[in-house]
Amino acid sequence: MFGANGLNEFEKGLGSALTYAERYFLLKFFHINTDEDDIDNDARKVEVAKQPIADARFQAALKAIANGTFTKEQLTNGFELTPDQVKQLS
Repeated sequence: MFGANGLNEFEKGLGSALTYAERYFLLKFFHINTDEDDIDNDARKVEVAKQPIADARFQAALKAIANGTFTKEQLTNGFELTPDQVKQLS
């Protein structure tokens, strides 16, 4: 017997608990590296999804690039640009 609690309904919570237990049993039993799952691992890869940029904000970014207070790299690294915005940036 075991006890479990959580935010899900009983059936879903039980299934989640069993899946979690099975996954981590297998990972630990076969010594599978879990560094990417470890939130305390500073070297893990965290991918941040890029957000689209609104046209008004894009125009303001173009002015900032022209003034030298912002770079093209900052813009392309931080936002997902439309094909039209990429043309304007070139």
